[in-house]
Amino acid sequence: MTINDREHYQKLLYEELRKESDRGAVMVEAAFLDRALENTLKARFVPTTSEKDASISNLHFAVKINLAYRVGLISSKFRDDLLKIKDIRNDFAHDIEGCDFNNPKHVEAIKKLAISADLVSCDPGTGEPFKDGPRGDFRVIVSCMLWVLRSLAEGIRTMESCPIKAIEEAFPEWFYTGNKN
Repeated sequence: MTINDREHYQKLLYEELRKESDRGAVMVEAAFLDRALENTLKARFVPTTSEKDASISNLHFAVKINLAYRVGLISSKFRDDLLKIKDIRNDFAHDIEGCDFNNPKHVEAIKKLAISADLVSCDPGTGEPFKDGPRGDFRVIVSCMLWVLRSLAEGIRTMESCPIKAIEEAFPEWFYTGNKN
């Protein structure tokens, strides 16, 4: 993925999110994570001759998450947080009521994700809380996770060493690094 691809997807993500309800925003953001994880896995595997690698594309999000962990692409902490995102997505997809970011259940789940990801609760430059409350926090968390997955996919294509190790060395203070247990 090139810089232009990243900029395109970032712009697309924010354009899509602006017009979405809370339920729609969660579904779109989870879909972006699912696609980024799929691309990371495809970068790791031997290329196929078919245009669409159905063996990965047809897998459920949870299966992709666990596969990425089992082949050593992501840490257990990152896996657990992706699974939390999947659970939030499933709640928003299947619950009839309470599918908004003001629901205490979702506020608490997003707080736990922010703590797990070592995200600060305010803009380091201004000291102001992130805008949009839990919805904004969720967007920041997903954006960070997308950055990690895309960095891994690019690293897999360009480095011989284990990509998670390279990211740990380059960004020791970045989220989801450290002990892989």
